[in-house]
Amino acid sequence: MRSAAVLAAVVVLAGAFQIFRPGYSVDEEFTEFAVRGIQAHGLPLLPSGLLYDRGLAYSYASTIINGRIISLACAALSVVLAFALVRRYVNETAALLAALLVATSMPFWATATTARFYAPFMTVYLAVLLCLNGSILLLAGLAMLARLLHELAFTLVVPPLVCLVFARGERRRWLLATAAIGAGLVGGQLILFALHALEPSSGETMVRRFFLWQVVNLFERPGDRQFGIALAALIIAVVLTPRRAWGWMVGALSVAAMIVAFSIARASNSAPLSSELVLSVFRDGSRYPLDMFWHIARTTPTTLVLALAGLIARPCGAGGEWRPAERAAHLLWIGWVLWFGVIESGITTNYLLLPLTFMLIAIAIDLAAITAAVRRGG
Repeated sequence: MRSAAVLAAVVVLAGAFQIFRPGYSVDEEFTEFAVRGIQAHGLPLLPSGLLYDRGLAYSYASTIINGRIISLACAALSVVLAFALVRRYVNETAALLAALLVATSMPFWATATTARFYAPFMTVYLAVLLCLNGSILLLAGLAMLARLLHELAFTLVVPPLVCLVFARGERRRWLLATAAIGAGLVGGQLILFALHALEPSSGETMVRRFFLWQVVNLFERPGDRQFGIALAALIIAVVLTPRRAWGWMVGALSVAAMIVAFSIARASNSAPLSSELVLSVFRDGSRYPLDMFWHIARTTPTTLVLALAGLIARPCGAGGEWRPAERAAHLLWIGWVLWFGVIESGITTNYLLLPLTFMLIAIAIDLAAITAAVRRGG
């Protein structure tokens, strides 16, 4: 833990030089307007009159302390939490490497020195994962705080729910954890409803702008001949049941190959067969639900290659037994990547924070396991 504390201190010292820089980073003006609204009216009202309930807890905290200081402190704390989380479920070597990788990522620094709620949200998210085996009341409180920081806090229900389905003999514990998180999320949402009751909306709300449209997009019909769906299903299946990896691979790749072949044949009916036509088929068919996947491939290709290498190597036996806790890190980043692909949201550096954080944690776990196995073999 001492190493993680030193790394967190380095984060604070390095980020301190950016705290009082002039001007605004992307979307920081929304936080500033929300703070001014609270100071003037007691509620985070934007100049347009819209009640800005995104990051509600962060907006109120920013009336007391500079928002950038809050973000930097939370970013430093998230390094310690990432270390503690990986050490609890894996080992100290993987934990230290995970903390180091997280602290050197581009989205980490983009959010650590920006007056937005993303760094605090990641901190609370990691805290919930760390406390899944702890106090039920603490879980509920953290979940409530997470909902008051970001609308995607509802995804916190997924990890214990997956454990509830797949973990044998411990279902009561995971049921209680799921219920506690659900209760906390509901409590946070009730606070937001109460806030809206104090300031009746003119019709448009932040919930409609940033959450309901995402849910609606979940039920939109994807484009035709999207072979990316088969590839996404393959990745999830391999992580959940690695012993059947070869069977899943043969089935999913066969389905994807059939879709591609049919798409090329269909496209060649209206245009001459060419390399450009084939490339367009691959490009169009891989968009759903892999939009964020390709965005990460363009922005941080090395990170993505290392994560995929781990997904290939671990089911093949590299690094020894691929335990459920180690696979969970991959499921977390895959889940976030697919979520943004399904809702077809615009992607910013801030949105990459959680997916890349869990991706880097997964890389650290896989590298530590493979390195340890090589040393044992030597």
